[in-house]
Amino acid sequence: MVLALLPLAGQAQQDWIRIAETDESSWHVRPGSLELSRTKGQVPIALVVGRVSNRKSQQVSLYKWYVSVADCQREMGKLVTLNVDGSYAFENDFVFGSGNVASGMAESICGAWTFQVKVRDSKGL
Repeated sequence: MVLALLPLAGQAQQDWIRIAETDESSWHVRPGSLELSRTKGQVPIALVVGRVSNRKSQQVSLYKWYVSVADCQREMGKLVTLNVDGSYAFENDFVFGSGNVASGMAESICGAWTFQVKVRDSKGL
């Protein structure tokens, strides 16, 4: 599943990848949306575009989610949610393996970041 967060050459990227689910809602990431970026404060982050689908209300909300590189390395910290325009919405605590939605989302984002860094670092002389 982590690899699917990365762009796949020559493949249509129409499907969303489910990364967390409860009885009422499901959280998805847009394939190919992983971006290695920085916050306004220059903190390195791994960012993805996502959506939350609510089964009861039939509503779909769009967001961007990020985890700082330092939190990925610590395997605990904050999952930050932004509106699609990049403005701050809210944040949730996570700890890898804890079983809550924020932790599952952070594990997926950080796993994709780790893979991307390994690919990048393996290239060159």
